[in-house]
Amino acid sequence: MRAVHAAEIASLTVHAIEDMEKRIAQAIQTHLVSILGALMSAQHQQKAVAQFAEKVSAMASDGRGIRLRVTGPQQLLDALRAELGDDARRFLLVPAETTELEAAIDESILSTRFSEWHDVLERVLA
Repeated sequence: MRAVHAAEIASLTVHAIEDMEKRIAQAIQTHLVSILGALMSAQHQQKAVAQFAEKVSAMASDGRGIRLRVTGPQQLLDALRAELGDDARRFLLVPAETTELEAAIDESILSTRFSEWHDVLERVLA
């Protein structure tokens, strides 16, 4: 009876440890994805805003419009304003409840694609 009891306790202990290992691994993965995602998103965001600034500056200098309207979240508009420097005054920067920056002139629309990139990042890191 003692041997059976000891075997049951050993089995329960092994299962408890395996369960704990799985929960710890999942917690680490969740936090790692969050940390790496934020870090990579910040780097990607900086690069994307710089490219966006370059493209909207080119649109403005093409003579297609005197003042371009750019919409997006305030944080990205601030980053764009910093990237554009003195040229920012040529743009009407309008805060919007979106995740993307978007510039429209005539029938052309230029938009960042942060949400698509973020979705891909989450799938890769998961």
